Amino acid sequence: LTPCSIEVPVNVKVIDRSMPTFDKQFYTADVLENIRIDTPLSLSIQAKSDLDRKLIYSITKGNDFEEFALNFNT
Repeated sequence: LTPCSIEVPVNVKVIDRSMPTFDKQFYTADVLENIRIDTPLSLSIQAKSDLDRKLIYSITKGNDFEEFALNFNT
């Protein structure tokens, strides 16, 4: 079998007017082709709020089958 790859865009929607500042412009993660279903993937996104507010992330597009979820506690 030949390895396959796919690019999955994650769109971020800012709910608050104060724009957060992200450490990087793009965040990526490599996922093995033979990974078990329901295995958590690790992608750490770092952002800062000018007003020291807690930032909340959501998946706004591209998750029609709810294959991805966010864990706010890790």
